[in-house]
Amino acid sequence: MRPTEVPRRFAFRHPLVWRAVYEGAKGGWRLAAHKAAGEALAARGAPAAERAHHVEQAAIRGDLEAIAVLRQAGEAIAYRTPGAAARWFRAALRLLPEGREHDEERRSLLVELASALRGSGDLGACREALRDALGLVPPDDAGARARLEAACATVEAWLGRAEDARRRLVRARDALGAERSPEAVTLDVRLALDALNELDLDRGGAIAVAALEMARELAEPALVAEAASALSLSDGLAGRVDQAREHHAEAVGALEGLTDDVLADRVEIFFYLAWAENYIEDHEQAIATAERGIALSRATGQGHLLVPLMLARALPNDMLGRLAESVKATEEALAAARTSPNPQYLFWALWECGYSHVIAGDAERSLALCEESLEASRGLAHNFLSWSQPGTTYGWALIHTGQPERGVPMYIQAAGGPDAPRLSTYERVLAFQQVTDGLVRLGRLDEAEEYVVRTERLAEQLGLPGAHALAAEARAALLLARGRPEQVLPIAAQAREPAAARGLRLDAAHLRRLEGLALAALERKEDAVAAFQEAERAFDSFPALRPRDEVRRELRKLGARVEARGPAPGADTGLQALSPREREIAELVADRHTNKEIAGTLFLSEKTVETHLRNIFRKLSASSRVQVARIVERQRGVSRG
Repeated sequence: MRPTEVPRRFAFRHPLVWRAVYEGAKGGWRLAAHKAAGEALAARGAPAAERAHHVEQAAIRGDLEAIAVLRQAGEAIAYRTPGAAARWFRAALRLLPEGREHDEERRSLLVELASALRGSGDLGACREALRDALGLVPPDDAGARARLEAACATVEAWLGRAEDARRRLVRARDALGAERSPEAVTLDVRLALDALNELDLDRGGAIAVAALEMARELAEPALVAEAASALSLSDGLAGRVDQAREHHAEAVGALEGLTDDVLADRVEIFFYLAWAENYIEDHEQAIATAERGIALSRATGQGHLLVPLMLARALPNDMLGRLAESVKATEEALAAARTSPNPQYLFWALWECGYSHVIAGDAERSLALCEESLEASRGLAHNFLSWSQPGTTYGWALIHTGQPERGVPMYIQAAGGPDAPRLSTYERVLAFQQVTDGLVRLGRLDEAEEYVVRTERLAEQLGLPGAHALAAEARAALLLARGRPEQVLPIAAQAREPAAARGLRLDAAHLRRLEGLALAALERKEDAVAAFQEAERAFDSFPALRPRDEVRRELRKLGARVEARGPAPGADTGLQALSPREREIAELVADRHTNKEIAGTLFLSEKTVETHLRNIFRKLSASSRVQVARIVERQRGVSRG
């Protein structure tokens, strides 16, 4: 023991000493000590969260004062540390006496426990708490039952238990009948999303329309925002761009002025809106919406949607040519998913991360992630984003690694066949362009023509610059393969300018590359070099390594000088090229720590550490941990000098 600055107060020299003394004491003495400590803290006016540990240890069943303290402790920290809050709610439930007179308090405690478990990401335990709460709802309280059924169905949907969620929603909605209430709106929104997850877009849209009409009647902004965002997503999935924009604007307007407390239980709104914004090509706003949802989730302790919201940033970053940001976002989401008890999130994060890597040029990493995602997907239900996954991403990675003979059939089969019924309208445009690329590489040009026609038809329906750019890429690639470069130039130029104006830098760069190929085929060397150099600078800045290297090869064929700038123009090299997390890991490698030790030190999974190490090896051009350590030690020597 050692004295503290406060008279008559002492502290143990080390937590291990405290633990040894505590475990060595007899049980009765410990109970009395906890009781005395709790009473002393109460006398001082200590908050419930500070007293809760002692109260939990010393209280006996039926101690209503102790139950109140534990409940207050959980409520005080639910937003900041929902996992710890769940502990106090569970402790309060254990102390609650039996008897019907306590059912109402038990039910409300179970709801608070479920909210805390949802916030901590433990959706399985959250579901069980909600089911227990449902068993305590009075038969005549249809509103309370509907609210809990909706909450439980939402959790079941995110767990991949689609059939359970659907039965629950239908049963609860039937019980409400023709009643027009907030609970009816919430159930209808959930039923609409259930239909969308099955890609039954007409039924989902019809249910969402009815939900929005009812929400408008009730004049509750939060309900209007929820219903309008779901309807905007439905319209976006179906390719109804004008309607999607209209309902998106209504949702955004309804959100204005709503506080975080009001939105805490409606974080899904930001998920719906972010994806709707992708489908109307408002990619900057999609990133901002996802970021707002992430911030709200963290501020209110609603961690159950953190992984989906983190992943929602990937596609818009890809389309805007921010491939490094996309890879970073999906790797962060994957690290979070590996620590989540929800297998759906791991499956989803793996293929999303794989897609980011294949676009950025690391197809080998993508293949590894897709293989793991395929294994993780077994037995899981699908949603509107994942019906074709990881097969389409896997097929695209195979095409990129020079294996189109394997990649094309895998892609088509995963999409549900030549018409890709497992994909949304916008995603079908992207899929048809990618399949066209694979077929052109295989020399199957007549089949490629069929996919080009499909791409052009859908692009015309959507009327979006990005969709038109994808259709132009497909047509240009086919025309080049058929030896018609003169027809490529007007098609590529006409689509490139609107795409660039919308900020769709990746597609603009691909179109410029195709222009370069056409110009080279027409023996317009100077124009071809200018086009290739422009495309090369863009790909290098993203970075999109494979198309960048392809363009550099074309430049060399033309005898033009290639600037080997590295990962991106002006980017640092060596240790300066590493992210802050990668630098931390490199330093620990230099200090001879194992992967397991690094994971423990930085609170990461070993898989995440392995991922970071692969990136470190690539960026440092190192082939072993020893080489990484030498680079770090050299830098340390320079710093000391």
